[in-house]
Amino acid sequence: MNFFKITTAVTLASLVGACATQIPDKGTSSIALQITKSAGSVSVFEDQKLPESALNDVTAGGYLGWTAFGLLFTDMISGLGFALITDQKNGWNYTNYIMYVDADKYAELDKEEMCPIVLKAMQSTMPQPLDKLQKLTKDDLSESVRFTEARYNGGSELCTDGYSVTNIDDTIGEIRYSSSKHFLGTWLNVGNVSDPISTSLFDDELKDQIPFENAVAIRFFYTNSLMANEAQKSLKNDGYLSARSMPSSPSIKLPKATFISLPEYENLSVENRKAIRFISSVRNNDTLYYFAKPIEGKQFKTKLSQYHRSIEESLSKIE
Repeated sequence: MNFFKITTAVTLASLVGACATQIPDKGTSSIALQITKSAGSVSVFEDQKLPESALNDVTAGGYLGWTAFGLLFTDMISGLGFALITDQKNGWNYTNYIMYVDADKYAELDKEEMCPIVLKAMQSTMPQPLDKLQKLTKDDLSESVRFTEARYNGGSELCTDGYSVTNIDDTIGEIRYSSSKHFLGTWLNVGNVSDPISTSLFDDELKDQIPFENAVAIRFFYTNSLMANEAQKSLKNDGYLSARSMPSSPSIKLPKATFISLPEYENLSVENRKAIRFISSVRNNDTLYYFAKPIEGKQFKTKLSQYHRSIEESLSKIE
């Protein structure tokens, strides 16, 4: 038993050391980059170097006024936005969720084993109560038709948890699980599980949000019927997606030690093919972090509520 404990500790320490080179140095890198690198982004993102005066643009809120509206249909921007978006990497094409879990408990789990653990954590802050789901369909839902399935899909592990739907013509908010299955509930796809990481490698502001000395970073895709309903409900009325369903919305609450890496583009209207071009960023439940090198230890960030409010205001203008 003692030998097993020692061996496990040595193996864990070796993995932490091996993973350290993948995380940029704290103090000289953005929190956004530390998060995405730890989740396996490799060269997808990089930090921009901005002038010291740019910090005032962010903290004063001037940046927010044109971020959403000014980037809707043109790249003709200036100031901080131009500096951030020029030569930036494309980033991920889709919204990526990143969750940190305790390496001492979960370091040996693969994608298939990690999937239900992440799903359970997401459901703690994004519950799918039967009574609310029942309002989305004329099908008779009950616990007897509830199902949980997982399948291997091209290097990812897909988890589903919900209720089968047959009459999809009378249903809003349904999620397609496969070409032949539709259901109401949640859908989660694990894309990457990291080796154990020492959280001492992160800036203190990030480390304080991850309550483990050693963590495993899990990158995944996630959606649920209530989020999908927010988008479709608005789309049926005026052709535009609801801002509440966007990944930048504060109404989407995340479990502890969980973040969203926003996509480069966010569709506003499927019919008119209009979209916001985001400046790459990573959010938690109250803060948005940008991919910009810190200045004298100060991170480029803004309040999520302020950022999303500017998107809502811009959306109301173009509608």
